Amino acid sequence: EAHRRLGESHRQLREAHGKLSEAHTQLIKKHKRFVRRFNRIIRTSREKRRRGILGWFGRGRG
Repeated sequence: EAHRRLGESHRQLREAHGKLSEAHTQLIKKHKRFVRRFNRIIRTSREKRRRGILGWFGRGRG
């Protein structure tokens, strides 16, 4: 009886883990997309700074 209950909880654990890993995969996909966009923004701001405009940061400090 105890062994059967253990197997049952183990099955639930495995299902929960499957759902978790699925969510994790989705998160990674979204994160990669976000990082790509973010890197593009960083790169363009860096190029602007190179041309003499101090990006978002140095503008307010004058």
